[in-house]
Amino acid sequence: MVHIYDGNPSTRLGLDNSVSNGADARDEDRIRKPVNSFSDMRKALDDLLAANTSVDRLLVETHGSPGRIYLGASAIDHTVVNSFFANRGYERMFPNGARIVFNGCNVAEGDTGWRFLERFGETLLGLNGGQVTGWTSGGLSNPFSGHVVHLWGAVRVLYFAPGGTILERFEQ
Repeated sequence: MVHIYDGNPSTRLGLDNSVSNGADARDEDRIRKPVNSFSDMRKALDDLLAANTSVDRLLVETHGSPGRIYLGASAIDHTVVNSFFANRGYERMFPNGARIVFNGCNVAEGDTGWRFLERFGETLLGLNGGQVTGWTSGGLSNPFSGHVVHLWGAVRVLYFAPGGTILERFEQ
């Protein structure tokens, strides 16, 4: 598993609510890639591609809002995915059946959330297919395990066939 997460510090009401705080508490075997900007995220993917890394699972943990992820104060939505991530060869890293999870608050919420999942899925999973997942709710970080818990809302999953065609939209 490759774990790309927001490495920016973040404090609200005197509490550390940074994504990196939770990510650092995790104990899974993973390739850790803390990033502070979308250029850093692209560089992390470039490095994985240059190392010929096969990515069967990608966890992207950032703050989010409907149809957007944030790294620091910068946001990316479905309208700019291509300018940051398309035509760079990243789709070659993802084997058939790869899974991408965007674990950020409300990333998959509403029509913009579906478009966000679609665009990332088409861009990164278009060659071999797979699934891309996001949450429609806010989440709470468990300080003991580092996992983010979503207590309400739904999980949305898009399944892609090789070639990038959407096979199924799933919401639970």
